[in-house]
Amino acid sequence: MTFALHRLYSFRRCPYAMRARLAIVLAELKVELREIVLKNKPAQMLAISPKGTVPVLETDKKIDNNIQKRFI
Repeated sequence: MTFALHRLYSFRRCPYAMRARLAIVLAELKVELREIVLKNKPAQMLAISPKGTVPVLETDKKIDNNIQKRFI
Protein backbone atom coordinates (compact mmCIF):
# COMPACT_ATOMS: atom_id res chain seq x y z
CA MET A 1 0.00 0.00 0.00
CA THR A 2 1.41 3.39 -0.96
CA PHE A 3 0.84 6.41 1.21
CA ALA A 4 0.60 9.71 -0.63
CA LEU A 5 1.25 12.84 1.37
CA HIS A 6 -1.04 15.77 1.10
CA ARG A 7 0.59 18.70 -0.67
CA LEU A 8 0.22 22.24 0.64
CA TYR A 9 0.97 25.16 -1.67
CA SER A 10 1.83 28.07 0.56
CA PHE A 11 3.46 31.50 0.70
CA ARG A 12 5.51 32.23 3.80
CA ARG A 13 4.13 35.73 4.52
CA CYS A 14 0.47 35.11 3.68
CA PRO A 15 -1.61 35.24 6.89
CA TYR A 16 -4.06 32.65 5.55
CA ALA A 17 -1.23 30.29 4.67
CA MET A 18 0.27 30.84 8.14
CA ARG A 19 -3.01 29.77 9.71
CA ALA A 20 -3.19 26.76 7.44
CA ARG A 21 0.33 25.66 8.35
CA LEU A 22 -0.49 26.12 12.05
CA ALA A 23 -3.67 24.06 11.70
CA ILE A 24 -1.72 21.30 9.98
CA VAL A 25 0.87 21.25 12.77
CA LEU A 26 -1.81 21.20 15.47
CA ALA A 27 -3.67 18.41 13.66
CA GLU A 28 -0.37 16.51 13.46
CA LEU A 29 -0.79 15.92 9.74
CA LYS A 30 2.08 15.12 7.43
CA VAL A 31 2.14 17.25 4.32
CA GLU A 32 4.59 18.08 1.59
CA LEU A 33 5.05 21.84 1.85
CA ARG A 34 5.57 23.70 -1.40
CA GLU A 35 6.51 27.32 -0.85
CA ILE A 36 5.70 29.34 -3.95
CA VAL A 37 6.71 32.70 -5.35
CA LEU A 38 3.52 34.63 -6.08
CA LYS A 39 5.01 36.25 -9.18
CA ASN A 40 5.90 32.85 -10.58
CA LYS A 41 3.16 30.40 -9.61
CA PRO A 42 3.78 26.78 -10.59
CA ALA A 43 1.62 25.29 -13.32
CA GLN A 44 0.70 22.34 -11.06
CA MET A 45 -0.85 24.71 -8.53
CA LEU A 46 -2.71 26.71 -11.19
CA ALA A 47 -4.09 23.48 -12.63
CA ILE A 48 -5.85 22.68 -9.35
CA SER A 49 -6.58 26.27 -8.28
CA PRO A 50 -7.09 28.55 -11.31
CA LYS A 51 -7.45 31.65 -9.09
CA GLY A 52 -3.90 31.07 -7.92
CA THR A 53 -4.57 31.96 -4.29
CA VAL A 54 -2.86 30.33 -1.34
CA PRO A 55 -3.13 28.23 0.69
CA VAL A 56 -4.17 25.26 -1.42
CA LEU A 57 -4.19 21.75 0.01
CA GLU A 58 -4.03 19.01 -2.59
CA THR A 59 -5.16 15.58 -1.46
CA ASP A 60 -5.74 12.40 -3.38
CA LYS A 61 -9.50 12.93 -3.08
CA LYS A 62 -10.21 16.63 -3.46
CA ILE A 63 -8.71 20.09 -3.45
CA ASP A 64 -9.46 22.33 -0.49
CA ASN A 65 -8.81 26.08 -0.48
CA ASN A 66 -10.21 26.58 3.02
CA ILE A 67 -8.09 24.16 4.97
CA GLN A 68 -8.09 26.18 8.17
CA LYS A 69 -11.87 25.67 8.36
CA ARG A 70 -11.47 21.98 7.69
CA PHE A 71 -8.96 21.25 10.44
CA ILE A 72 -9.91 23.72 13.19
